[in-house]
Amino acid sequence: MIPTTVAWKEASIASVLLLACLLPFSGRAFHIDDPLFLWSAQQIRDHPLDPFGFEVNWYGWAMPMAEVTQNPPIACYYIALSASVLGWSELALHVAFLLPALAVVWGTYVLARRLCGRPMVATLATVLSPVFLVSANTVMSDVMMLAMWLWSVILWDRGLGRGRRWSLVVSAILIGLCGLTKYFGICLVPLLAAYTLTRRMSAWRALIYLIIPVSIMAAYELVTASIYGRGMLLDAIGYTSASHLRQQAAATTRLLAGLAFTGGAAAPVLMLAPLLISRRQWPWALAATAAAFLVLGGTLFATRIQLAVWCAVGLGVLVLAIDDLRVTRRHEAVLLLLWVAGTFVFATQINWLVNGRSVLPMVPAVAILVARHFDRARPRLGSVQVRALAGGFAVAVALAVAVTWADYRLANSTRQAADLIVDKYIDRPGTLWLQDHWGFQYYGQQRGALPQDESRSLMLKGDILVISDNASNPIVMKEGDTSDIERISVDVPAWIATMSPEVSARFYGGRGLSLPFAFGRVKPEQYNIYRMERNIRYTPPDDPPEP
Repeated sequence: MIPTTVAWKEASIASVLLLACLLPFSGRAFHIDDPLFLWSAQQIRDHPLDPFGFEVNWYGWAMPMAEVTQNPPIACYYIALSASVLGWSELALHVAFLLPALAVVWGTYVLARRLCGRPMVATLATVLSPVFLVSANTVMSDVMMLAMWLWSVILWDRGLGRGRRWSLVVSAILIGLCGLTKYFGICLVPLLAAYTLTRRMSAWRALIYLIIPVSIMAAYELVTASIYGRGMLLDAIGYTSASHLRQQAAATTRLLAGLAFTGGAAAPVLMLAPLLISRRQWPWALAATAAAFLVLGGTLFATRIQLAVWCAVGLGVLVLAIDDLRVTRRHEAVLLLLWVAGTFVFATQINWLVNGRSVLPMVPAVAILVARHFDRARPRLGSVQVRALAGGFAVAVALAVAVTWADYRLANSTRQAADLIVDKYIDRPGTLWLQDHWGFQYYGQQRGALPQDESRSLMLKGDILVISDNASNPIVMKEGDTSDIERISVDVPAWIATMSPEVSARFYGGRGLSLPFAFGRVKPEQYNIYRMERNIRYTPPDDPPEP
């Protein structure tokens, strides 16, 4: 699909850049939802046909994994396969997950080469998105889903253009696998159906191939219902709806957060703004930024500035997608507009939280839109424009690497904290209990500590309890239950963060107006150590826990 020497060279350069940005962080500790994928992979190793047949404490209660996870199992099978060859270490699995990231790079280049004149610009804009680099440095399913998404679009487009049925069949199968990697992947069905009809009404017969991914997802629903007593696709939809209703966040808040996350995902757009925005457009861009700043009341001044900038960039991305259709009136523009707008609507109005992972699917489409606009705005590049382009991408590299480094340090801080605390307290009489989840729980459990469990724990006087200041799903302890022992601090970058309430950075999700990453004064991660002063026996709760 990349027939020329120049194309091979450009795609290879982008791949080398990706490896240069990710390999230094390949020792990143497992964090956020990584443990859920790892535990399922370990279950697959022992019971290949039963990926979710075990219990896990993730919300403070022991629950069946089938009720906890909101992701299908393809990424877990990939982890199990990779670990059988490379082992279960952080380095081994992060290296294994470089393959899906590289597939995104090559997929972006191939698709961009079809849709714009400067595919290298689109590919670099994808690689240097902070949202992409951070997501590619996890062992979750997001980047793998994006890789399948891109190649599904490429194959479908080739099948329509050249009348190759085998390409449509392979694309349809890949769409099904995409949906089994992350449920959002099934959104390719309506996207490609709309693209097919806008490209050529006579191509409607190709839509019959979309029955394949629908059948794959229906079969998955029936199989999981028979194994776990619940169809996991519909269960995930119900989980999202219930969580969305419980939050009751204002529509304006979700919209602004979605714009900020979209802008952060498309950070290279800001770096290339001098080449993309004409003199007549600058006043509108500045006015949008000022308006966002005025709307964003009640936050710190520095945070408001960052929110305003990224909201303006996010708004610019949506305008760019609409303008591309207005100017070109081509079916490719319809594909890109629906791709970006659909992802935005899902991330802001449907998904249970606005987060970096939910806006990730739009990154290649935004990058291609940037390249298409660049083709029109700068059909020829002089030496000044070439230097400006190189300078913009250099700044984008610096920002993307800085954000990835901050997330790397945050993840590693949980492993460091678990090691420090377990080394100090595991050999004392009694049980060492943890009241945090994510990476801290994963590493603490490996060393013999236990997550506090409100459904079955018996906590005895003299036991040790650890509670993080930023604990997810905390359990409230009553006055007199505990006494203070000490407070342990673990350093993280003091000026940039992907998860920090002090600067409203919530890359992995959080309630309220937030940013995918933020600059500001970031506090160290704090862990409070307590001694139990009386026995506490928990009984199973009447209601299931809320996420």
